[in-house]
Amino acid sequence: MDFEEALVTEFNTISQIEGKVFPLFTGEGVDPPFLVYVSSEGEPERTLTEFTGMKHVSCEIHVVGQSYEEMKSILKEVIAKITSFRRRNIGDATGPFIHTLRYEQPEEMFEGDTWIYRASFDMSVRI
Repeated sequence: MDFEEALVTEFNTISQIEGKVFPLFTGEGVDPPFLVYVSSEGEPERTLTEFTGMKHVSCEIHVVGQSYEEMKSILKEVIAKITSFRRRNIGDATGPFIHTLRYEQPEEMFEGDTWIYRASFDMSVRI
């Protein structure tokens, strides 16, 4: 299981967004709440002479809700889920082992043109 598959598996355990976790964008006809992520393949870690077999993976997370309260509720669960990743395999036993984890403070906003509430933040892991 790769990082993105494991990430989707983990986020789908959050009941409010189960089945509504999407890469890049949602497409048409999807109503909030949902989560959108953008992930990299990762940057290989290396010493002066060789690659270590580990890599740093960056990911953007966007939590979207129909109300501020809904977005905040889901955001709290997403952050709790992310903080649980440290020092374990995510997704299932075949998923990547998360050695270290870092995430930025979420930026919250109201998008008046679509009437949605969104919280966005960056995270990175070492796998």
